[in-house]
Amino acid sequence: MVLKKKLSFVIPFDVAACQDSMLAGGKAARLAAMVGAAFPVPQGVVVTTDALRYFCKFNRIKLSSAAFSNSDQALEALQQGKWPSELSEELSEAIDSLGTVSLAVRSSTTAEDGFDFSMAGQFDTYLNVKPDQVREKILLCWAGLFGRAPSAYRCKSSDKSTWSMGVIIQVQINARYAGVLFTVDPLRKSADHFVVEWVRGLGDKLVSGHMELDRLYISRNHPVIDSDLPDNLAAGIYEACRLARSAEQLFNHPIDMEWGIDKEGFHLLQARPITGFTSDQTVAWTNVNLTENFPAPLVPLAWSVGDGFYTAYIHGILRHFGWNDGDFARAAVVISNLMGIQGGRIYYNLNNWYEIMGFFPFSSWLIRFLNNYIGQEIPFNYTPKKARHFTRSWWRALSRKIMFWPRLFKLLLTAERRMDVFEPRFYANRRSWRTPPSDRLTADRLFSRLESMLIFVDRHWTAPGMADFLVMVFPGVLNALIVRWFETDAKKEVVRLFKGLDLASTKSSDLIWQTAQAVGNNNILRILLEQGDYEKLEESLSEELQSLLDEFMERYGGRCYNDCMIVAPTFYERHDLFWDLVKKYVNNSAADPRERYRVNRRDRLQYTQSILKRLAPVRRLIFRHFLKLSWQAVGLRERGRLLQSLLLGEIRLTALALGSQLAAKGAIDAAEDIFFLQLDEITKLLNGKFQFPELIGQMITSRKEAYKSCEQNELPEFFFLDRGEYMRFEGHVKGPALQKNNRVLTGIGVAGGNAKGIARVILDPAQSLRMNPGDILITRAADPGWTPLFFMAGGLILERGGILSHGAIVAREFGIPAVVGIDRVTTLIADGQNVELDGTAGSVTLLDD
Repeated sequence: MVLKKKLSFVIPFDVAACQDSMLAGGKAARLAAMVGAAFPVPQGVVVTTDALRYFCKFNRIKLSSAAFSNSDQALEALQQGKWPSELSEELSEAIDSLGTVSLAVRSSTTAEDGFDFSMAGQFDTYLNVKPDQVREKILLCWAGLFGRAPSAYRCKSSDKSTWSMGVIIQVQINARYAGVLFTVDPLRKSADHFVVEWVRGLGDKLVSGHMELDRLYISRNHPVIDSDLPDNLAAGIYEACRLARSAEQLFNHPIDMEWGIDKEGFHLLQARPITGFTSDQTVAWTNVNLTENFPAPLVPLAWSVGDGFYTAYIHGILRHFGWNDGDFARAAVVISNLMGIQGGRIYYNLNNWYEIMGFFPFSSWLIRFLNNYIGQEIPFNYTPKKARHFTRSWWRALSRKIMFWPRLFKLLLTAERRMDVFEPRFYANRRSWRTPPSDRLTADRLFSRLESMLIFVDRHWTAPGMADFLVMVFPGVLNALIVRWFETDAKKEVVRLFKGLDLASTKSSDLIWQTAQAVGNNNILRILLEQGDYEKLEESLSEELQSLLDEFMERYGGRCYNDCMIVAPTFYERHDLFWDLVKKYVNNSAADPRERYRVNRRDRLQYTQSILKRLAPVRRLIFRHFLKLSWQAVGLRERGRLLQSLLLGEIRLTALALGSQLAAKGAIDAAEDIFFLQLDEITKLLNGKFQFPELIGQMITSRKEAYKSCEQNELPEFFFLDRGEYMRFEGHVKGPALQKNNRVLTGIGVAGGNAKGIARVILDPAQSLRMNPGDILITRAADPGWTPLFFMAGGLILERGGILSHGAIVAREFGIPAVVGIDRVTTLIADGQNVELDGTAGSVTLLDD
């Protein structure tokens, strides 16, 4: 005899079976999942899809589109039916168990709250329902399956046979405030801020349109709630933000979450996916760790150079792991589109970066490490799709996975040696790029020189690329070990473990400091320095000082502020930028930067020993190994980053010389106009292949206007767009308004310590003369060109950045407290305002107006 499975008619939220969406419906299943994860969900039960089928079978009702053309017909048939005794008894017991006279009855269909469409607001919810009215409301919910909107959805569904409905019966809270929180802005498609809307009273007013909504935009990573809000509302919204991030992790998807606040506290009422973000046609864009190198829109030349650079960069990494020309050809659509440009700014195409990770073993872990490296919290799990179809033979796919480990091991053994070989090769090539001087070359030879620089990147930039790969992997592993073994905030541990590393990027400050000490001890030179007579000052330099100047210009003169942008002048072009820094260093009573390094190194090693003692011997050995690998990787990356700065300086100088040649021929109006042409356009122009050359001037003028417009627009860090879609602006677009009434701003503490001082908001480091030693430097992001300014600063506050960003690393080297990740801090804090920052807690306090 075959035993029939017992039907489940009514089940509580806390029963595991309630998480089955085919039994309870999508809405109820998600509520049950949140109950299982200890979210504050009001008590409730679900009348299951089994109950609906049993009711219809008992009353011989065929609940189908063929039988009913609208909900009224379905309701009439259902109301004529009788409640089976078994179902009615279970329902009565469930209602009694809720122990309240006021209930909420809500539909929960099997097709609801899915990833492709949520059907939000298309089914019925009944509030203030008395226990004896529940059966009537259940019938109304069931009939709602045949409403106009659900019928239209059903026509689009690929599987119409699975459509059914559970009904939620839930304790109704007497809400003082009710609202909804979107973890992705549904209008801007940005995940930078949570969008919170609320009303006073019950949440039905949110969708009725009968009451004006209040709205807040709250930073995803550092929620700050407007201090003008009532305490219970402010606390509830803060709790909603905290739980929203947890709900995203639970469901692996952006969500919108309904909530309410009553006298008992905060309650979650519903969480559904925000649809449209898992489609193959949706692209996730982020520039979180790009802004330190690209803090503004790119000119066309910088974009074409940067795009080609990243393609060559990933080629070098993949070659190390055994890729050949055929592999590159098959994966070209991914590799050649790792970067994109939105609103004039450069972004990662995250989908394609994740696809690259998918070509390796343990791709899910590599994706996690990549997210940690770029400092981006991703509210969904991306599954690489193209890697499964990439390798044509199974044995090649297997051999690639097997060989991954020896190749990675080889990389570990040879990474430093590779950089040791690469550096002199780079400097040898740089000497060839400078000989003969650019002003002696024709336009075609200048372009050949420019091309040789890009060819050098494509053929030889493997060592810096591998250093970046190691920084992605090993600090990511270290981060995971800290979380697992120490049960503490990994970010706070990393702050003290990554200081005093003696990085190449800080050495320029040593030379400036030595120059400042020598000039400061010479009254004549000091007077010339204070007067700003730098030409006469250089004529009066002693042999020792001339040697220091020559060494700085040789090692760092090709760098500039915001070097990746190409448009900023180098120290080699403008010696005054160097002497401006020397003048500030002369007036800085801070210790020798080399002494700071020694102190920070001693502190790091002592702290390292203290935390290693907290581990068992085997774990201690593993942790120490990955810590040393991480230190090595960061040091190698900074060496590579310095060489990248110098390369871009050479590209700038060569491009300007070529621009001068083109301007002399009348092809463009001025040398700097070359920055508004892309590389392929310059090639065509030089080789007689540029169609309509008479329009070049007009085209450059239009691009300059567009560039200025882009400078005025504020773009999100992280957002979603359909493939081929661009972020659009209507004139001058600003981001969501932020709360300005709070005296404490919160970000990420990346360098420990406390500091009080005068805020100096500096957007252009070349205009840094307002900054005095001990001031708190505030800017959007900082690339290596900013490093000399950090030595003077008493503290650092950045809008963008993370634990492993350049600003954070250098702040730790110089021993100054630093906080990053405070959205639009350059507008929230006024220049000259007194502030106090806590680099350990990640907070900034405004001390006065």
